[in-house]
Amino acid sequence: MSGKINVLATISAHLLNSIRTGHIMDDRIQQIEERMAGLQADLGQMSDEVYAQQKEISALVSQVKALTNRLALTQTDSGILASNEDTPPPHY
Repeated sequence: MSGKINVLATISAHLLNSIRTGHIMDDRIQQIEERMAGLQADLGQMSDEVYAQQKEISALVSQVKALTNRLALTQTDSGILASNEDTPPPHY
């Protein structure tokens, strides 16, 4: 009888250990899934921010090009010669 009790005790101990280990693994998996969900949310937010920044950069590049063109037109229409076109006076 005592042999059967020892076997049953051993089997019970293994089952309890398996159950505990399973719970530990379930908890660990849940922690990993929660971290992953947080990282995915962060990634989505960063992606949105990069998209907004890219739109802003494109708008700024367009403004710089427009201002550069306006400046070029202003310089040619002003009657003032550029430094490379202007010759110094004879007494210089």
